[in-house]
Amino acid sequence: MAPTAPNFFRKGLIGEWRNVLSRNQVQYLVERHGPAMAELGCLEEAERFLARN
Repeated sequence: MAPTAPNFFRKGLIGEWRNVLSRNQVQYLVERHGPAMAELGCLEEAERFLARN
């Protein structure tokens, strides 16, 4: 990566999204990208997060 290029990843920590995204943000992502999330195997985790929060 070039020194002047902006960062692509925030931190790169697995599961960090749970500490950063609000319930509303996760709900928005699931509503709009649920099928793609399911294909990538991350929809169930998002749904568990929503059920807890």
